[in-house]
Amino acid sequence: MKIPTWPTSKETARASLIESQDGYTCPVCGFILSAPPQDFRICVSCGTEFGNDDIDWTHEQLRFAWMEDGFKWWSQTVPLPADWNPVAQVLKVIMLTGASNKGEIPGQENELVEVRSGIWASLRNVANSEVTCLA
Repeated sequence: MKIPTWPTSKETARASLIESQDGYTCPVCGFILSAPPQDFRICVSCGTEFGNDDIDWTHEQLRFAWMEDGFKWWSQTVPLPADWNPVAQVLKVIMLTGASNKGEIPGQENELVEVRSGIWASLRNVANSEVTCLA
């Protein structure tokens, strides 16, 4: 089993993630796609239809909605990968895109947590969900 290494900066994370992936990253959930996220293609992980859903909503808004719905696997025809980890996907896409904490929701609480020595994550806690957003 490969032990994951934690990047020490956003630049290191972006470089290592881009090198190690084989495909295209979904800008909403971070799943590796076989084709670019455009031209009405649908992500099998989060269900975003690119060129449709992302016209009226930002990728961050779509990500938040997917996370708020419980990180559900969207596709009913493509089987859920055995090693699927939606939280790791989201962390990866946030590192790649440099997503911000725009659009905070009333009543949410943010908590800064050290994931590993020198690596921090901001957790958004909202009613009915332990963790709804990582940034």
